[in-house]
Amino acid sequence: MFVRLCNWRCVLLGAILLGMTCSGLHSQPAKKRSESDSLELAIARLREKGLPITDLQERLDGLSSRGLPCLEDPGCRDLWTEIGKESGQHQILSHLTVNTKKPKATIRYQTLADRFMHGSDIRTMKRPTKCTDRIAIGSYYIWAVRNDVPTSSVDNRFDIVGKTENVELAEQ
Repeated sequence: MFVRLCNWRCVLLGAILLGMTCSGLHSQPAKKRSESDSLELAIARLREKGLPITDLQERLDGLSSRGLPCLEDPGCRDLWTEIGKESGQHQILSHLTVNTKKPKATIRYQTLADRFMHGSDIRTMKRPTKCTDRIAIGSYYIWAVRNDVPTSSVDNRFDIVGKTENVELAEQ
């Protein structure tokens, strides 16, 4: 298992450093990756910019052994907070496209850290759906709104870590 994980990390890092866009690596829908895969990719993107990530990698390795869901693990939430902070400061961005079946929904989003620490720092994408914006990599709650009323779940979380991410929101 360790050898497979190590080999997978080497392949992922090699693909990122060489600028390859492997199918499923950068254009996969945000919801399809496992939490650990998303964290690995986020840390690799920070490493790609030359940022010191040894501490982040050690913290991720420690999380894997605990096996708790991220929302129940303060260490996981702290790791996403640090990844978001570093990516924001160093402009490590993802091209995020959000769509709904009916056009012209307003899209709002909030980082995992903002939801758990502040509860109120909600941002709005610049245009209605189908819309694309550049945002710092991290873990986000993303939802659709029409006439100031949420029309999709405000609790859907997406890990936005690839160079390009697509989110399809199901409105109620």
